[in-house]
Amino acid sequence: MMRVVEEVTNVSDSFRRERTARAQTWIEASRDAVATLQREGRADPLLAARALSLMLSRSAYVTFVLEEEGAESIEGLAQTLTRLWVNALKVPSA
Repeated sequence: MMRVVEEVTNVSDSFRRERTARAQTWIEASRDAVATLQREGRADPLLAARALSLMLSRSAYVTFVLEEEGAESIEGLAQTLTRLWVNALKVPSA
């Protein structure tokens, strides 16, 4: 099913727009859930590592294949992904 959704997303602009709009709801809910987990100090390291990898992979796909991000926002997206990755792994500042 996921393959079909991905393929339709690539060929139908209206489906892609609808899918993007629906994703926004989940993005906001995820933001709230992550904030709660961080406050409570709960997170599985393996799942967190997988989530970070998938986040980066999916962001690249959406940005460069679906072209949902304009060229002007790629730098901001790269900075945000880097900050999320560094903060999630608690990399000390240089």
